[in-house]
Amino acid sequence: ISPLSKLLLETAIDDRKELAAKALAAQELSVRLTTDPLDHFYEATALPNMAIDAGDFGKAKEYARALLKEAPKYTKDWNFGNAIFNANIALGRASLHDGDVNQAAKYLLAAGKTPWSCQLVSFGPKFGLADQLLKHGRRKVVIEYLDEVSRFWGTDQLAEWKKQLVAGKEPDFGSFYLEE
Repeated sequence: ISPLSKLLLETAIDDRKELAAKALAAQELSVRLTTDPLDHFYEATALPNMAIDAGDFGKAKEYARALLKEAPKYTKDWNFGNAIFNANIALGRASLHDGDVNQAAKYLLAAGKTPWSCQLVSFGPKFGLADQLLKHGRRKVVIEYLDEVSRFWGTDQLAEWKKQLVAGKEPDFGSFYLEE
């Protein structure tokens, strides 16, 4: 879990959005000040989900779409998979916020189809959107997402969660819940 995520969890709910907005503003400044295109790509990868945490769903969609547009320039870069994954998760979270469960499910599956990245392989994908879709009755979509991410993150934990889902139970995604 990132230091920012940990801080947000430990902060009173009323203060979380304010803290997230400050973090987003700092990241936006960093992106604006970055002159190297590749560094810009790295810095921009965090923006979509940071905007959602700050409650700015319009910015989140804008940043995610820009990231998806920029990413094809860097298909051989280590960050490519992170960018595709993060952008699709943010678009899914925004769609869910807008009440479009079907679109959110499509974005979750698109995130699952992402190419691997060092971070996704090592630390695993996040499951907050999957958990929310499960609460909206999208069990089959969540199982399909688990199958997709197992291409790059084949752990015993995934197998256990899938077993629970197939049995009609809701897994506890624990520390893998938070999107970053």
